Amino acid sequence: MGRIWDNHGGKKWFFSTGPTIGIDATAGFQQRNIYSKSDFNVGMYDGYSSSVDIGVLCFDWCMTGGDNVKDAYQSPFGDDYSENGWGMSVGSPLGGMWSMDRTNIFGR
Repeated sequence: MGRIWDNHGGKKWFFSTGPTIGIDATAGFQQRNIYSKSDFNVGMYDGYSSSVDIGVLCFDWCMTGGDNVKDAYQSPFGDDYSENGWGMSVGSPLGGMWSMDRTNIFGR
């Protein structure tokens, strides 16, 4: 669960679920930057994506490709946006996971 906003004043909450492969047992926060070929808006965040997250000690690194070509977990990346970012967490000293997510945006 998180919060996303764009340069147009749009703000929404989001929640992502989906199959994940890996080992990680942490709690913390992540800050991600979104890069878009077009003018990104929060509505583009709704849909399927895939991500990689690697954590060492209390630092995390993540990379996400968004807007899969088809509305399905098993789909190649689209070209609407990509993300990368970092975070800090507490928990296992080493972890990594790959996930295929379905993100739903809601609220204000």
